[in-house]
Amino acid sequence: MKTVGLIGGFSWRTTALYYREINQHVASRLGGIHSADLLIRSIDYSDLAARVNAKDYNGMSKLLCRCGHDLKAARAQALVLCANVAHKAAEDLQASTRLPVLHIVDFTAQLIVDRGFKKVGLLATQAVMEEEFYIDRLRRFGLEIYVPDQHFRSDADRMIFDEMSKDRIPDDIKAKWHAAYMQLLQDHQIDCVILGCTELRLVFDQENQKVPTFETTTIHARGIAEWALGEVHAV
Repeated sequence: MKTVGLIGGFSWRTTALYYREINQHVASRLGGIHSADLLIRSIDYSDLAARVNAKDYNGMSKLLCRCGHDLKAARAQALVLCANVAHKAAEDLQASTRLPVLHIVDFTAQLIVDRGFKKVGLLATQAVMEEEFYIDRLRRFGLEIYVPDQHFRSDADRMIFDEMSKDRIPDDIKAKWHAAYMQLLQDHQIDCVILGCTELRLVFDQENQKVPTFETTTIHARGIAEWALGEVHAV
């Protein structure tokens, strides 16, 4: 089994979810008491959130690259960023460490293509919904990407970082995300939706999902486990 280095801490709950999902998938493949060979470099979430809120993506990239070098020194064979928005630093991280970065978009987009979908609604942080690092990578797979209107996108980070990190997400915040989801269906007749932020898995249950809905954290974790087992290759 190959050794994977996880850069996490944004949030620690998300990192714990990655750890659980990766190990459960490995155990399901190998049986018995098998688990994954993982290294975890967990940062203070407030450091990352401050940089994202200030749009200091250069500072975010430098922070994550330092973490990547820590994991390389510990003999990681590939790196993982345990958040969608952190993938803005993915290319810098790969170039700096010369290790493959197992990219969340690649696993998600390939699954969508395999299921035969093309018109995709994207719900996430503002940067993920607006910037090329994420959307262009989805388009490489031949997908058409649709996002909510500017007013909603400009409020997404406030909702995610200020409201959705609470133990109980306010009902009015959930209602805004549900409305954005339904607006994508109405305006663009999308085939499916990507939930490109871990906290959104707490906002949308089966009742709220009107089309096939892809939650990226779980998809990513399973792809990482399969890579560690040698079942898939990094792109």
